[in-house]
Amino acid sequence: MISVDEARKIALELPETAEQDHHGRPSFRVAGRIFATLWGPDLAGAKADLLADLLADAWEGNAPARLVRDRIAKPRDSRG
Repeated sequence: MISVDEARKIALELPETAEQDHHGRPSFRVAGRIFATLWGPDLAGAKADLLADLLADAWEGNAPARLVRDRIAKPRDSRG
């Protein structure tokens, strides 16, 4: 099980990610676009590596091309 704090840390490790309120819930944005929202404290069953992959995919779908290119150019182990 992953905690909200761990999920937040994983999201914020992605380049140029910012946390901002979205209707009373924490959301994570890149270039002003939301790629994830924490809906509640219950993240039971989520594994850190799976969550990191899902967040990275969502981030890549919203990030400017230059950021995606820069991130892809880095080794997979250096998330962020």
